Amino acid sequence: MGHRDPPYTYSGPIAMADLDDNASCVYVQRHPSTRTRWERWGENSPANIAKRITLPFHAPTAESRQEAKSQCLHDLIAGAVAGSAGVVVGHPFDTAKLRMQMASHSSTSLASALQLNGLMRGIAAPFAMAAFVNASIFTTFGETSRLWDHHVGNAADSIHCRENSIEKNLVCGGVTGVTSSLILAPTEHIKCKMQAGSEVYANSLDAGKSIWKSHGVRGLYRGLMATCLRQAPGFSIYFANYDIIKSRLGESWVASIVAGGTAGSLSWAVVYPIDLLKSKIQVLPLTVPSSERSLWNVARGVWRQGGWRSLYHGIGITVLRAFPVNAIIFPTYELTLACVRNWG
Repeated sequence: MGHRDPPYTYSGPIAMADLDDNASCVYVQRHPSTRTRWERWGENSPANIAKRITLPFHAPTAESRQEAKSQCLHDLIAGAVAGSAGVVVGHPFDTAKLRMQMASHSSTSLASALQLNGLMRGIAAPFAMAAFVNASIFTTFGETSRLWDHHVGNAADSIHCRENSIEKNLVCGGVTGVTSSLILAPTEHIKCKMQAGSEVYANSLDAGKSIWKSHGVRGLYRGLMATCLRQAPGFSIYFANYDIIKSRLGESWVASIVAGGTAGSLSWAVVYPIDLLKSKIQVLPLTVPSSERSLWNVARGVWRQGGWRSLYHGIGITVLRAFPVNAIIFPTYELTLACVRNWG
């Protein structure tokens, strides 16, 4: 066999040996002095059997460390560009969603929520943070995925690489969700205050300053727990479904658009009730006692208004918003990432 890149690349520090073009999966098992790799051959392989190769273990080199830093920087840049594009597309829908969530009755129509007046209100806070937030999201997911590949993901006890990939996306997506909450909670608190219009602020910066002066860091981070409960499962579902759908559709830009939009809509459909409760907590006046704005108390109040259906008030606009936003984010991320790598 000639020397060529394998069809499935392991991202660890070892050098790849010769692989046949029809190899469909690679498994790696760590030993004290060696790494063992199994190739699972494709269905069309003449023998359709596994082949075992043992390679010496090599510690990470200066080159591999530099490559890891470059990958991190590429994730930062691509995530920043993709996030900014997503905010511009999604903010009007996001404002309409909040209007429907805050309505006292379920008869508020989508048409009335989408009235042009004030649809872009509050965009300054999320747009200013969009680059940073999404850069951190894709960087965190990229780094945790590489750590998974290095320490867990290609272990020999992983029977199927697809199962291993789903497990990796669920775990790494959850970690990404919790991490992103530390940035999103104060940003979304300010955004919700501006969109609801329940308190008078000149702009997003004024709202942030006012909350900081009156209630400090705790005030800015109001709704953090609800944000974590939304983000962790949301990103687990998001990245796992994107990978599954994209693997079935192929590597085209159309596949990225469909996979990104569908994964985004599915994840929001699952976590929507938590998002509704988070929004209600964050639009409450800052002077409301902690017992009244707890997640459990707010959930009980929503349930009393109309049962379980009240938890899904506004879900239509949310799922509708999620498709174009995420259909833009993933292709933009992948396109930017490819450009950055070519420039680098």
